[in-house]
Amino acid sequence: MISRYSVKKPYTVVVAVVLIIILGVVSLGKMDTDLLPSMNLPYAIVMTTYAGASPETVETVVTRPIEQSMATVTDIENVSSQSRENVSMVILEFQSSTNMDSASIEIREKLDQISGYWDDSVGKPMIMKLNPDMMPIMIAAVEIDGMEATEVTDYVGSHIEAEIESVAGVASVSTTGTVTESMEVLISEEKVKETNKKVAAALDKQFEEKEQELADAEEELAEGKEKLEDGKEELKKGKEQLEQGKSQLVSGLAQGQEQMNAAEEQILAGEDEIDEKLAMLDEKQEELNEGKQKLQEGREQAEQGFEQLNTAQSGIEQLQQAMTGLDDKETELNQQLSQA
Repeated sequence: MISRYSVKKPYTVVVAVVLIIILGVVSLGKMDTDLLPSMNLPYAIVMTTYAGASPETVETVVTRPIEQSMATVTDIENVSSQSRENVSMVILEFQSSTNMDSASIEIREKLDQISGYWDDSVGKPMIMKLNPDMMPIMIAAVEIDGMEATEVTDYVGSHIEAEIESVAGVASVSTTGTVTESMEVLISEEKVKETNKKVAAALDKQFEEKEQELADAEEELAEGKEKLEDGKEELKKGKEQLEQGKSQLVSGLAQGQEQMNAAEEQILAGEDEIDEKLAMLDEKQEELNEGKQKLQEGREQAEQGFEQLNTAQSGIEQLQQAMTGLDDKETELNQQLSQA
């Protein structure tokens, strides 16, 4: 069928072949090679943190409930776990034909059902789907001439790791096979025993001194107890005197209250008497004002009398002058009569 069609229409077949060749060349030019291509593997990891918990506590509280819950997930084949200090990791293996997106949703639903029973210190579970992109793609060995293993370790940690982490696309850098210096100290048992003997002797001496101080303190305590008893007796006597003073004070307060009441009565009587005196004083003041008014009127009348008296006195003087004139006339008349 294809051979007949190719014979009848050779130009069409040639064009199709040319197109296929062109598309292959273009695709080959744009194709990228990848050592570990991205693909979804039928594995998932559930990571849960539990701050401050031991591996046994993590196993009991977190890991076992997660394993029991994950055992009912669809298409699950195997469940394994690792419980470490502060961290629980549960590894889930599914069938090769499993849709990992749907499985992740089901895993999240199962975790939400059991997470409500955990303590607040248990972190939220994190689901990770395994992918070749998560695996390390470069492993390098480092060796530096003239440096020992410990020096190479320090140099890699302080210089090379920081430089590699700053490269674009690098997620993290970890080192293995590093060597760190350590010091081993061996203690001589004989010297330790000698030192212990010296320490024991010094402690015994201190114990003897402390025992002597304790005995002296007990004697001082006994003397203090005697003084305390004497003080209690004196305090009892003082209390009795205080009670007597209180009774005397109460009686004195009663007498003072009576005297105060009597004084208040006297003060009230004195106030009434003062009010009466003030009333009489007001009456005397009114009488004095009336006397002043009458005296003023008498003065006015006296002044009028003095004026009248002055007028009368001037009339008397005129009368005396007239009488003098009459006497002179009478004398002259007598002289004339005597002459006649």
